Order: sequence, then structure tokens, then C-alpha cells
Amino acid sequence: MPASSPVFLLALALLAGPALAAPCSTVRHIEIPAVPAGDAQPVCISPGQTTVVSFDAQLAPGSVTLEGTDGFTMVDPGASTLKLVPSEKVPLDKPLRLTVRFADNAAPLSASIVLVAHAEEAASLVEVHRRQRSAESYKQELKAKEEEARQLREEVARLRADKSGPGGLRGLLASGAMGKDGVASKEISPTLTAPPTKSLWVVGVTAYRSASRVALEVELSNPEAAPTWTGEGATLTLEGKKGVTLKVLPVWQHAPIAPGENRFVVVEAEATVEEARGNFTLKMWEEGGTRTVTIGGVTFP
Repeated sequence: MPASSPVFLLALALLAGPALAAPCSTVRHIEIPAVPAGDAQPVCISPGQTTVVSFDAQLAPGSVTLEGTDGFTMVDPGASTLKLVPSEKVPLDKPLRLTVRFADNAAPLSASIVLVAHAEEAASLVEVHRRQRSAESYKQELKAKEEEARQLREEVARLRADKSGPGGLRGLLASGAMGKDGVASKEISPTLTAPPTKSLWVVGVTAYRSASRVALEVELSNPEAAPTWTGEGATLTLEGKKGVTLKVLPVWQHAPIAPGENRFVVVEAEATVEEARGNFTLKMWEEGGTRTVTIGGVTFP
């Protein structure tokens, strides 16, 4: 292990609890007042993920206006719906305005929302209402909020349980994360595929596996002219099997990566020995989901 990456940092990362930040809601309800006031409501979209916008009135034919259409593989308007599928070209740092005009003469005559691209999270359904919302729409949103609250309660309980136990190697043993064989590690940099990026360079990657968890220690280099980078989230997806992902814990780094600096970022996930087999793709993104790092061919000891 490199001298700049002490063992206790890995142990700390292996014991870290899940993040408390809530993701973009999968179901969004937006109400458009008769007299528009304030900025348009933001909606999360993500490359490759479908977002359906449903309106409570018929749309005027040919009335859909979308900024940055070259960043979408599908813009499919229906009678009262609009299906959007962003591509990898969609800008992650530039909100895009979507405007539609309704076919009837009721107020308001049009509606606008702002599409904000995120590296990994997106709203799958957006319901746009021009009038008082129905009881059913409130029930749907309440159900989505209750699910988010349940997940947060579970994360808080787990975080408290982790903090109540001993630290260091005692904590690894007490939690069952480390068995008699200890923590296996291997340098996997030569076998990785990392598409070139304008913002961050992958310097090296070391993989670790314990009895019930895996971790990746990724050394990143931030160019001189780039903004400071702070990891917000990550995914580990099994290559060749759509939808098979590991449960990733919060991304850990000692400090933000300033321009011209190299720093380590630790990504940890829950996985048995069997679940950790195969090649994985690691995807990390910074706060706001703009600059991302994608690394393919990840394997664990």
C-alpha cells in the first residue's frame, strides 16, 4: 500500500455509514399557477434514463420547445405527455429550459420547467398540473416521500450502530467485516479502462476485499485550471448484467481535491465473496452530479 495511504484510513472507510443526502425524487409533482411567479421548477434528468413528463391538458401540436436537443436521443411528444431520454452529450453543468403550450384557452397558456442533468439520478415521472391537484396525486407524492423517509431512517439507524461499536481493527472484527484471512488487496491499475476526461485523471487504483465488503482506493489528479473536486456519490455495476449493482456506502476522501493536487478517494460497498466476482464499472460524481469519473474493468481480490 502507498505510504500516503495509511491502513487506518481504509479501516475508517470500511466502517463508514451511508450518506444522509436524499436523491432526486423518482416522482415529481409540479403545479403551474394561473399567473406565473418565480423561476421554473427544476427536474432531474440523467444520461440513458427515461423521464416522462405528463400534463393535465392536451398540448398544442408542435409547441414543444427544448434547449439543447442535440443532447437527447429521444424527444417524443404525445397528446399530453413528453418522453425524454438524454444522451451522454447532455451538459451536466447547464440547466435546459423546456416549454410547452396547451391546446385549450385555459390559463396558463403555457408551462416551463428546467431540466438539470445529474450523472446518475433522474425523475422517472413528472406530473405537471395547471389546477388544484387531485387527492390521488397527493397520495402518490406522499407515498414517494414516505419511502425516502424510510430509507433515511434505516441509514441513520445503521450510522448510529456503526458509531456505537469500537474503532480500528477491533471494529472490523466486531462488525464481521474482516474474517481470519484479513483484508486482501491488489493493484488493478494496468487492467482498467478509464475514458479520457477534461476534468480529472485516474492515477492509480487499488482494490480491497474483506469478508463482507469491498473497497477501491482511487488516486485522482485534478488539473491546474479545473475547479476543486469533492466526491458526492458512486455506483459499482457488474459489467454484462444490466441492473446488477453493489450497495455502495458514502464516498470518503480526506479533503477536496484542489487544482493541481493528487488525492485518494475511497469507495466502499457491501459484497460477499460471490457477489464481488466479475468485472465492475465504477462511476463517481462530484457534488451536483457534473464532473464524473468512469472506470471499467474493476476486479476485486
